[in-house]
Amino acid sequence: MIVATLAVLGVFAIALIPGKKLAEIAAGQIAEFTGREVTLSGDVTTKIFPRLSVTTGPIAVANAPWAEDAPLLTAEGLTIGVELLPLLQGNFEFRDIKILQPNIRLSVAKDGRKNWDFSGKPTAAATAQVAKAPSSGPRRVTVEYAGIKDGEIHFYDDASGLRESLSDVNFEARFPESDGEIRVSLSGQYKGASLDVQAGLDRPMGFLLGDIATLDTTASLGGAKISYTGKLGLSGLVMDGDLVASIAAGSPLLNAINAGNNAGPKALSMKGKLVRTPDGATYVRGGEYKIGTQVLRGDIDFKAGKDRPVIKGIFTAQDLSLPELQGASTQSQTSLTANSGGWSTAPIDVSGLSAVDAEISLTATSLDLGVVEFGPSQVLMKLNAGRAVFDLKKVKAYGGDLAGEFVVNGRGGLSVGGDLTMKGVQTDQLLGALVDFDRLVSPADVRVKFLGVGNNLDAIVKSLSGQGAINVQKGVLKGVDVEQMIRTLDLGYRGTGQRTVFESIDATFNITDGIMSGTDLAFRANGLIAEGRGKTNLSQKLLVYRLTPTALVSPDGTGGVRVPLLIRGPWADLRFSLDLEAIVNQELSAEKAVLEKKLKDAEKAAKANAIKKLGVKQKKDESLEDAARRTLEETATKELLKLLGQN
Repeated sequence: MIVATLAVLGVFAIALIPGKKLAEIAAGQIAEFTGREVTLSGDVTTKIFPRLSVTTGPIAVANAPWAEDAPLLTAEGLTIGVELLPLLQGNFEFRDIKILQPNIRLSVAKDGRKNWDFSGKPTAAATAQVAKAPSSGPRRVTVEYAGIKDGEIHFYDDASGLRESLSDVNFEARFPESDGEIRVSLSGQYKGASLDVQAGLDRPMGFLLGDIATLDTTASLGGAKISYTGKLGLSGLVMDGDLVASIAAGSPLLNAINAGNNAGPKALSMKGKLVRTPDGATYVRGGEYKIGTQVLRGDIDFKAGKDRPVIKGIFTAQDLSLPELQGASTQSQTSLTANSGGWSTAPIDVSGLSAVDAEISLTATSLDLGVVEFGPSQVLMKLNAGRAVFDLKKVKAYGGDLAGEFVVNGRGGLSVGGDLTMKGVQTDQLLGALVDFDRLVSPADVRVKFLGVGNNLDAIVKSLSGQGAINVQKGVLKGVDVEQMIRTLDLGYRGTGQRTVFESIDATFNITDGIMSGTDLAFRANGLIAEGRGKTNLSQKLLVYRLTPTALVSPDGTGGVRVPLLIRGPWADLRFSLDLEAIVNQELSAEKAVLEKKLKDAEKAAKANAIKKLGVKQKKDESLEDAARRTLEETATKELLKLLGQN
């Protein structure tokens, strides 16, 4: 009877409390937690049974002082259900809190401040509201259920200009203990894709006030999934925990990354230890990154830079294929650059080079770039303001070694350049990959320096300039027997089974406007020496070259018959022919030289005879005419003096 009487008295006591006052108590609690003023408008209704509940009219939570005028949160109303007996004891046990159709605006200032960071000094309006609010005196606060239905969340980043929105937001939170774990679920729609978030956070009240808490969360969006387990701090968004993320093949997000290109990566995933410090620096340690079947492992750092973010990373890989990273086959990549129809005119977009500054080190067992393939490789890439410099520290390529520097410059357009040295590369492998020519079999040393400008591959090749040198060591030229062709003047020494064994090929070359030319090729074989000059049109993939060999030379390199050989045509189908016109011109030149020699000898003999008869004595550097004139003047002078009676 006594218990029933007390219960009835408690009910009447609660009934005497105006609903507006309870709403003001709740508003004061929100203002105290957030440091922002809370505005209630409209009528407030109160229900006693089955539990005490208060339903408000529209509610607004003020934004940060530096943020836009629009409130941080607006809603059509707030419904709160409270247990009666705990409330009589000064405790709030919320059975349910429902926010109706809220509109939440999250923003980041240009200096990095966040309007959801409640750890700062409360506003004057919030302080006054807390002071004026009816004293609730709660010793314990618990919430069994909190929910949002049909809400909207908008995100604004003034630093990057990013604007994002989430609609159809439904939210549930359960935390039965005042200092226990809160479990949260969130669903919504983002750009047509479904969002689902499940999370658990310990000590939520302390977390809102700036304490470090433990977060266990998993989120999925349109085939993408991310999970994080570890420490989290609201102020500065500090983190220290394990991160796992993946994007499934065919997912809307991956299609967006690929910009609708079906040739893009088929799937992406990563895992590693994520650390974010209060100054915004972010680190991933022990990371594993999968792009399709490709796997990269290493550490990566993200920091804010003066003009753009800065990324530094150290990665290792086994067999790394760039075409597969891009979702294309090696064959399709090669067809863009080495087909008979010419070079690709598709625009090359390098705008992404200006998004970040970076310094990335990569060590791989093998590296396939689509057009060329490398063995064990160590490459350092430095990216600054749209200019990427690849320093080839140690690269095995086509049986030899490759070193040097390659540059991709996206500042104000696209230019590419390099200063590369290759030692001991196998020419059949290298030329076969680059220009589909595998008939020259030999180790070679190559040095090339080049620069090209243009927004597509065709334009770059047409603009190429530079210079280089090549030394081809002892090897074989398949498909033609140059020595027999010259010996017999028979062009039939071509085709399968024919070959020329040579000792060396040396040449230097220059490149101007996509035309590679050389004048000093030296070709040496057993019994054959050849000199060469010609041009290669890199844009049209055409070669015009003249070899002038001396066949059947003596051991001292003299003697033999000079028979010019023309090599011309497209790279994939070179044609060989004897330069008969040059042979005729060569014979005429020889006869002309003999006649010119005879003429000079006759002229010399005539001059000598004239000098003897005239008694002319030439002085050093004096012409015959001047000597004759001087001799005549001296003789006339002597004769005149004799007539005058002088010696």
